[in-house]
Amino acid sequence: MKRALFTFGFVSLIVLSACGGEEPTDPENDVNENNDIDADTDQKEDTNDSDEIDEKSSEKDRETDENATSDIYGAGNIINEFKADSVKSSANVEFSINDMTISESDEGGATIAAQMSAENTTAENRMFYANHASLEIDGELYESDPLVSDSIGGELTGESKETGEAVYYVDVEPEDIKQLTFISDAPTDSNGDTIGDDIELSVNVE
Repeated sequence: MKRALFTFGFVSLIVLSACGGEEPTDPENDVNENNDIDADTDQKEDTNDSDEIDEKSSEKDRETDENATSDIYGAGNIINEFKADSVKSSANVEFSINDMTISESDEGGATIAAQMSAENTTAENRMFYANHASLEIDGELYESDPLVSDSIGGELTGESKETGEAVYYVDVEPEDIKQLTFISDAPTDSNGDTIGDDIELSVNVE
């Protein structure tokens, strides 16, 4: 009888020891682990949403570029933009055509905006107005509109440079414009006497 009781007690002790070796589950740790999983899931969803927004923004920017509208009075959709980078000089005055924009015109035909520069490369004063240059297209001459064009040049005192935009409204459809020729009078000195030659500057439409 004693041996049976001893055996029973010994077995009970082993069972209790085994149960005591298992660590209890902490509910707070379970909550933290679940929160970490939820946070990772939310972060992935936010990243996917951001990628979708960026993609939509890029598509919208491309659409805006393709349907860009000129901010010049009387001009509509921009048909062509390019760099001319064409320059000629006369009597130490450099006349250059830089950026070009060809747009549709509200009245029909085209609106042409030309970024121009007039530079005096000598210490002597020169008179030269780049924006007074006539524009020839297919034998027709057009003058810049003084109401929307910049005054570019005038009296260039010593070595100096002026840059601005000249705007022309022409009776030619934008798609039909293949070449532009700018024709300017020769510079004059401080006495108003003509020096040098007239300047003719041709630009191929790209």
